[in-house]
Amino acid sequence: MIVRLAKVANIDAVKMPLPPDGDFGAELAALRGATPSTFSVGYSGDWGGAAALLAGGDAWYSVVAGLLPSEALALTVAAQAGNISGVERLDRAFQPLWGLFKEFGSFRVMYAMADVLGLCKVDPPRPLLPLPQAALARVVSALIHLGALISEDTSPVSPYYPRVD
Repeated sequence: MIVRLAKVANIDAVKMPLPPDGDFGAELAALRGATPSTFSVGYSGDWGGAAALLAGGDAWYSVVAGLLPSEALALTVAAQAGNISGVERLDRAFQPLWGLFKEFGSFRVMYAMADVLGLCKVDPPRPLLPLPQAALARVVSALIHLGALISEDTSPVSPYYPRVD
């Protein structure tokens, strides 16, 4: 289907889910061999964004970049530059957040993050439920962990800090 879509005028890119086996290289090779050289292949699934870029993906369709643009940019720049040690360090900083995304869904966690960061207090639209109250402490912890580790880099860091109350 992607090969057929790549032939349609004005379709220049595809947003892919993370490959189940984690083999971005094989998937990208297959897609690149069957689509025009100008066709862009990007990935969603924030916890796989850096690996996708390191493997040659053209884009990371990130949800976390909506609230933490500087941190997501630092990870993207490191991956696009092929800075493996930088990517590993930054990705480690994101691990608690990636764990929450996998456990609760990134959409629900983002609503909780917006609240914790003091940006807004809004529940996700129904039928989605907000995170359980007990999980909010983990969101705060993940943001503190991310902020503490990413600030070791010279990259810009988000001006937002978790509200701890």
